[in-house]
Order: sequence, then structure tokens, then C-alpha cells
Amino acid sequence: MNADAIRELAVSYQKSRILLTGYELDIFTNMNETGTTGKQIANKLHLDENACERLLNALVSINFLTKQNHLFYNTIDSYTYLSKNSSNYLGGLMHTNQLWNTWSKLTQVVKTGNSANSSIINERGEEWLFPFINAMHDRAKKQSAQQLANIDLSEIKSVLDIGGGSGHIQWNLFPKNLK
Repeated sequence: MNADAIRELAVSYQKSRILLTGYELDIFTNMNETGTTGKQIANKLHLDENACERLLNALVSINFLTKQNHLFYNTIDSYTYLSKNSSNYLGGLMHTNQLWNTWSKLTQVVKTGNSANSSIINERGEEWLFPFINAMHDRAKKQSAQQLANIDLSEIKSVLDIGGGSGHIQWNLFPKNLK
């Protein structure tokens, strides 16, 4: 590793914060297919116009939006994964956005040994719970079939899923002998 690589790693959080802010504000869902001006998106989402324009340009710089003649457009990837209008929407990223606050406290946690989040999980409220369940759902969609394929279920007659988050593990993922 060299000095440039270290510097690049040290500032990589900036790109992540740009992406997560665009996601949190739901920029990608609110882009028109025919293009959207900064002013239009700022008005629609009740954002400061100048700050919104800067965020949109930053999203262009990291390839999550494109820009032509003062109009902003989703990229194929930003529409596919970051717009609520897509069946492939990554709803679990909002939990990643919440984790930002926890990870921002890492230095203090190491100094004190205290937890970054002092609240009990059941007291964090719906603003925390729904993004967490979405993140677990996204993970289950990707991993459940493979995980079940690695378990010998040939002698198993039934399965009870306790605490399965969104309930993604569906019967169609299990072998035919299960009821």
C-alpha cells in the first residue's frame, strides 16, 4: 500500500455519505424519466435548492445520476437498485444509513468500552425497526436458498421459523417432503 491508496481509503466515506444521503432523501425514486432539474427535485422533496443541486452533481460525479442540459437522470443501476419504483429496490440500505451513526462513534467506543448505541433494541422505535427488517429481508433473499441447500432436510417433516425477520424463508425454498 502507498500514501495515495491510504489517502483514497481515508476519504472513501465521502462517496458513501453522498450515496446514502441521496438514498435517504429518496432522490432516485423521485427522478422523472424525462429528466429532472435540481429546482424540481428540491421543491418536490422540500430541500434547499442550492444544496440539492450540489448533491445531485455529487451523485453525477460518482455515477449514480447523469446530467444533460441541466436535467438529471437516474442511471440504469440507480433506478434498478435505489428507486422504490423498481422490483429490485434495496430497501435494506436505510439500515446501512442508520449504522453510519453507530460507526461514527467507533473512536469513543474504543476509548471507553461503552456501546455505541445505549438504547435497548426494542426501544429504538419504528424508524429503526422497519429499515432493520428490510435489511434482514434483503439478506434473506440473497442467502436463504443457499443456506437451506447446505442443510440435510431429508428426514425433516416440518420446519418452524422463529424470529425470521420479514418471513422471507418460504415453503417453496424447502424440499418437497416438508409440509
